[in-house]
Amino acid sequence: MADDKQHHLSTVLDYEDEAALRSALKNCTACEIDWKVPKLDIATSEEESLEVEVLRLQVLRSYRILDTGRKGSFERLTALAARIFDVPICLVSLVDLSRQWFASNRGLGDVRETPRNSAFCAHAILSKLDVFIVPDTLEDPRFADSDLVIGDPKIRFYAGSPLVTPEGYKIGTFCIIDVKPRPNGLSLSEKQNLREIAALAMDQIQETKIEVETSRKDQSRQIACTAHDLITPLTSIQLN
Repeated sequence: MADDKQHHLSTVLDYEDEAALRSALKNCTACEIDWKVPKLDIATSEEESLEVEVLRLQVLRSYRILDTGRKGSFERLTALAARIFDVPICLVSLVDLSRQWFASNRGLGDVRETPRNSAFCAHAILSKLDVFIVPDTLEDPRFADSDLVIGDPKIRFYAGSPLVTPEGYKIGTFCIIDVKPRPNGLSLSEKQNLREIAALAMDQIQETKIEVETSRKDQSRQIACTAHDLITPLTSIQLN
C-alpha cells in the first residue's frame, strides 16, 4: 500500500465502544466482518466465543499499534527469523476484525493487510498448540484450495507462534512461510526458536504501547502547563 496509515478492511479501530463492537460481531455472519474461521479443526482448536473475541479485539486496540508506520525493531526480528529458518516470508501479523495487519512484513512487498477469512494466522490464534504448523498446504484440506496457496504468494509451508498478551489473549502471530513444503515440519529446537522470537515481538509491542502512552501523557502535561502559563497573567490583571 502506498500509505501505511490507510486501511480498506474493517478494523476494531472503527468501533469506539464495546457495545458497537459486540453488535458488529454478532450481527454480521455472512459479510466482511465474519470473524468465524472457515474449516476450523475443532479437535485441535479452542472454541470460538463472541465474548472472548470482543475482549481480544479490545486488548488489541489498546496497544495502539494498528495502522502505524513500520518500526525497525520488528523489521530486524523478521529479517533475523528469515535467516534462521531459511524462509522467504516472515511476518508479525495482528489478527484484527476483518483483516490481518502486518506490523512487519518480510517477503510480501508493500502489503500491510490481507483478509482475515483467508488468514493462516486466524487458525493459529485459536490453536491449542504453542506452534501452529502446516507442513504441506496442498495436503491439508483447510488450506489446499486457498487463494494464498493456489495463487501468490503460493504458500506451501506455514508455522506460527502466537503473540500472547499478559492477560492471555492471542492478538496475532509471529509466523514463517515457505513456498516449498516441509514434510517434517519443525524440530523441537526450531519450535523453541520461533516461540522465543514471538515473545520478543510481543515485548516490542508492549514497549510500543508504553512509548505511546508516555508520549500522550507528556503532551497532556505540556498542554496543562501552557494553559497555566496563559491563565496566570490574566488572573493577575483581574486582581489588579
